[in-house]
Amino acid sequence: MDYYADATGNFQSDAMWPDGSGSLATPTFNFVKKETFGYSLNGKEFPVPQGGSYSGIADNFGGTTARILSGVNDCIGADAFARPFTKSVTTGWTCRHEKGLHSKIFSLWGMADFGTDETDVFALEMSYHPGKCCDHKTGCFGIGARNEDGEWVNAVEGNFEGTKQFVMGQWKPEYGLGTYGVDPYTKTAWAVLNYNGDFAVSDGIEDPGCGGGHGHHGCKKHGKGCNACRGHGGNDKHH
Repeated sequence: MDYYADATGNFQSDAMWPDGSGSLATPTFNFVKKETFGYSLNGKEFPVPQGGSYSGIADNFGGTTARILSGVNDCIGADAFARPFTKSVTTGWTCRHEKGLHSKIFSLWGMADFGTDETDVFALEMSYHPGKCCDHKTGCFGIGARNEDGEWVNAVEGNFEGTKQFVMGQWKPEYGLGTYGVDPYTKTAWAVLNYNGDFAVSDGIEDPGCGGGHGHHGCKKHGKGCNACRGHGGNDKHH
């Protein structure tokens, strides 16, 4: 659920509405998204106080396990009574069978401060069912996220800044924002992110034949006519 509120604020109440003059005239509002939150019948809720670690957050559903490996609640906000805000991190799952996915769809909310979609930096790990997938060493297989068109893309592409870099093997604390990888020994994929959304382990998040991703405009390097994308992902319209 997206919560919108007026960005200007500071309106007076009762006889002083809206600006202290008592005109009672309806002002011009500028509504902006302040927060995204949600709940799920098949997920969990994790209250994380300021300065608390996200690394204890873990959930599983239908054979898929998702857990946060690192990250700290760096929020410094407080309410009118100076009580520090606690972030209510919520998980949820979707059991949807989509071509190219090797896990259930994991939804994550509640890690952003008010007024922004950017979260604290955290590392997300998800287990996967190997099945028939592309070569793990190429970087085309890993954690994906939905883009604005509902297509699965490399999850790190949704980050606020950061540098995209693929690593073969386990996550390490020194890996920075934008790093992602696969560990075939534990059958897990991971990514260092700073936003919330829907995530799943997916084929075709990058294409080894062109070094780009498929994207809703086709291959990011060569466009809709990329033969490498067509030969690897089945078409050039989704990841």
